[in-house]
Amino acid sequence: MFECIRSCENAWRDVNCDSDYPSVYCENPFPHCSCEPDAAWTCDDINVIVNDWMVAGDVNGDGLVNLGDMS
Repeated sequence: MFECIRSCENAWRDVNCDSDYPSVYCENPFPHCSCEPDAAWTCDDINVIVNDWMVAGDVNGDGLVNLGDMS
């Protein structure tokens, strides 16, 4: 999940930021663990969840989650 979020952030930066804006890199702070196969999230699962959060957070409907959404 950590790697997927970092990858999504860097893909977003590639599209929305100036070409000299750096990519995100940091070590995974979460310990490795084993999970049941059906309990693990996929990148598709994370994409759906993040999209839901973004829609819910975009209170003013401008397509962004920002200070304009605070009421």
